[in-house]
Amino acid sequence: LFYLIKKHILVYNEQAEHKLNQLKLEKKAHKEAHKKAFERLDEIQQIAYASALARDAYFFNETDFDPEHLESEYFRELHQIEMKKHSINARYALENWVPVVAALGAKRLRWYVCDFPAASLQGHTGVVALPHLGASTREAEDNCAVMVVDQVRDYLENGNVVNAVNFPDVVMGRESPYRVGIANANVPNMLGQISTAMASAGLNIHNMLNKSRGEMAYTLVDVDSAVPNGVIERLKSIQGVLVVRYLPAPSGGSE
Repeated sequence: LFYLIKKHILVYNEQAEHKLNQLKLEKKAHKEAHKKAFERLDEIQQIAYASALARDAYFFNETDFDPEHLESEYFRELHQIEMKKHSINARYALENWVPVVAALGAKRLRWYVCDFPAASLQGHTGVVALPHLGASTREAEDNCAVMVVDQVRDYLENGNVVNAVNFPDVVMGRESPYRVGIANANVPNMLGQISTAMASAGLNIHNMLNKSRGEMAYTLVDVDSAVPNGVIERLKSIQGVLVVRYLPAPSGGSE
């Protein structure tokens, strides 16, 4: 029985690997096809579509996101590919544990000790399930808590982004008490429009940093004087801009 189970698992795993490789090729082809389709759009259509892509990218990795809310064809089709992948991986993971359970039941394996136990192994008398100690020590938990607090505080106060899921790392030292953080679609002429909006209000840009990841981009701008509310509203009205945050230092202010 154990031999037959093992043989079945090996055959299935080979088939699963083949299916996963096919999905990788499908995902690559999907990306290339949409890239070519995007390039055929005019500039206005590109900005509108990139804005939809950016919004979809923001929610796509949320565990409770609703695929019905996806705006772009790119992410709707990508969701279907990911669902196929999850289906294969779910059964793949389950099948991987079947030989262990069978070996324990047949007394071919006396004990199985692991720090990443599957649900099918929990409560089994021959399984010793341990926590993953690398992140479960008191020191590790304290360090993780401090790191999270520091990064969130730096984002709230200075707009710096580190270890985000959908955004690039963007860290710029303060060179002015007046800073603006902008999340936007990664499309042409975005920095030009931001610079023009600030220059039109008589604001001198002291320093600027822009980075992108896929369809998303993030920009930090330090200026030499306080930023009026009207400028913030004008920045928000730029097509492709998702969020604008004014981040004056404690010694700075707004008009």
